[in-house]
This record gives sequence, C-alpha cells and structure tokens, in this order.
Amino acid sequence: MEKLFTVAGYSTLKGETKARFATSMDRVKVLARNGHTDIKLQELPKAMTKDEALAFLEGKAAPAPATAEVKDIKDIRAKNLDTIAKTAAKLEKMEERAGMREAV
Repeated sequence: MEKLFTVAGYSTLKGETKARFATSMDRVKVLARNGHTDIKLQELPKAMTKDEALAFLEGKAAPAPATAEVKDIKDIRAKNLDTIAKTAAKLEKMEERAGMREAV
C-alpha cells in the first residue's frame, strides 16, 4: 500500500526545485528551518499518493468537488499563503529570541 499525503507542493534548496509531500502544513517550518526558499505547499482536497498529488499540482487531475470549507483552488492558495506568512513571522520571532537574528 502506498503512503498517502494531504499536503504537496514545491520548494527550492541550493537552486534546485523539487516536489515535496507531507501530512501537515507543519512541513513548511521544517523546510524553512533547513534553508529551503520559494516554499509553495498546499493542502490537497483528499489524501493522495505522490503520483496523484503531482497530477493534481500540474492540473491534470479532475478538480475536487466544492466543499463548505474550500470552494476552489484560489481559496486553497490564499489560505496557504496566509499560513506561510504567519509561520515565517513566528520563525523570525523565535530566531530573534534565540539570538540568531537581529530585531528589525
């Protein structure tokens, strides 16, 4: 049985962009902490295998039916961008408190 993922997207590390898969949006923090840039993860409409998730990201899969929470892909992206911004702000504050970064 293949592993299923609920979050998928792309990130760049040392100039190389790769697909990333996860079971929660907490993966954004781990990628950021490890030096990844251009982190673009999104929640999938249902749990998917890597192949299904890649097809979904590339727009080849049939769109998921609308739900009360997420009506379309634009809502998913807006929600993820907001989550990423909040996570980045929290990470910066944590780094400032740990003396790893100067306060701006």
